[in-house]
Amino acid sequence: MRTSFLLFLTICIFFSCSSDDDGIQSNLPGEIELTFTENSRVQILNNPNIAPLLVEVTDGDLLVFNYSRSDGFDNSIADDEIDELIVFEVDPNSNSFSYSGQDFIDNNAYYSRSCFCLPVGAVQIQTGTISGTRISNQEWSIVINVTIDFESFTQLINVSGIYRLKQNS
Repeated sequence: MRTSFLLFLTICIFFSCSSDDDGIQSNLPGEIELTFTENSRVQILNNPNIAPLLVEVTDGDLLVFNYSRSDGFDNSIADDEIDELIVFEVDPNSNSFSYSGQDFIDNNAYYSRSCFCLPVGAVQIQTGTISGTRISNQEWSIVINVTIDFESFTQLINVSGIYRLKQNS
């Protein structure tokens, strides 16, 4: 009986461990991807005075970090999907950084969401902190604690994890 229990416990521990664990911790549900690209930059695609603001990652000389979250895949609910994105730039020669206030503007830190809801598009991040430390040339440990202020509500995003290098396609 005791041998069976120990065997069961060992199997449970083995299957609960994952080699793909990014150590992602978040206050929001859904699928989260943490990546960064080299030789990139964040570019505004349209007039900043026209809503919705659109941003994309293009060729450049910086590191661009990308937090993306997708949620709402309930087949019984129409149009419940939401995709969120946070992008920001970091000097490739840096080994660590900490952004707040004016740093968000200087380093093109944007929050964007796409959903069947309002508001959509990108907004400049203005409140909170984003900090990171280089682990290797392919990995960074980053903590995001930001507040996104919309006219009708506030979105808190608290996420930490390992960002991995994604090759430019």
